[in-house]
Amino acid sequence: MKGLSLLLMTVVFTLFFIDECSSKIIQKVVVYEMESITNIVKDSLISFTESIIKQNIT
Repeated sequence: MKGLSLLLMTVVFTLFFIDECSSKIIQKVVVYEMESITNIVKDSLISFTESIIKQNIT
C-alpha cells in the first residue's frame, strides 16, 4: 500500500510539473509572437509615415 501511494504521488507530481512547464512555454511563445507582431506593425507604420513625409516634401 505504501508503494502504491508513493507511485500515485509521483504520478501527480509529474503531471503537475509537466503542466506547469508547458504553460510557461506556451506563455513565452505567446509573448514572443506578440512582440514580433508589434515589431512588424511598428516597422510598417514607420515606413508608411516616412513615405507620406517624402511625398509632402517633393
